[in-house]
Amino acid sequence: MKKANTATRSAAATPILAALAYARKGYPVLPLSPGEKRPHPRLVPHGLKEASRDPRALEAWWTREPLAGVGILPPR
Repeated sequence: MKKANTATRSAAATPILAALAYARKGYPVLPLSPGEKRPHPRLVPHGLKEASRDPRALEAWWTREPLAGVGILPPR
C-alpha cells in the first residue's frame, strides 16, 4: 500500500492550509459554511463569483471563520 505524502497530509491539517495549497495549484477557492456544501453567506455573499486564488483573501476569510470548509472551482 502506498503511503500518503507527509506534505499533503500537513496541508490538509487545517482548512486554511488546504485552501492555500489548492490556490497555489491554480484552483479558485471559496469558504463553505461549516458542515455544509454551500458558500458561506457572510464571507462570500455573491457565492461562486467570489472564489479567489489570492492568498490575502483566503487568509482574511479563514481568519474570520477558521472552521469554514474549503470549496474549489475548476481552474480557468
